[in-house]
Amino acid sequence: MPVTAKLSRQFYERFGDELTEAKLEQRFAQSEVRLEQRFAEWDAKWERRFAESDVKLERRLAAFESRMVRWMFTFWTTTMLAFAGLLVAVLRPK
Repeated sequence: MPVTAKLSRQFYERFGDELTEAKLEQRFAQSEVRLEQRFAEWDAKWERRFAESDVKLERRLAAFESRMVRWMFTFWTTTMLAFAGLLVAVLRPK
């Protein structure tokens, strides 16, 4: 969407229409370049932040997974010991 800007009639009369229009176009081009640079900086900053949080999340999940494996092994071992005790009690000759 083109942006139109008008300056005062005195400005046009003093410097001429062509020069004034050229200056306005140059100014808008500079503003657009600055805006693109700011957006690129903002995008890079957020990309870095998301990457850092992704690494933190992966570390936390890995730590959680190792704790879960230990707990599962503990409960599995306890269950197998209880089952073995039950088998010994049931199958013991009388």
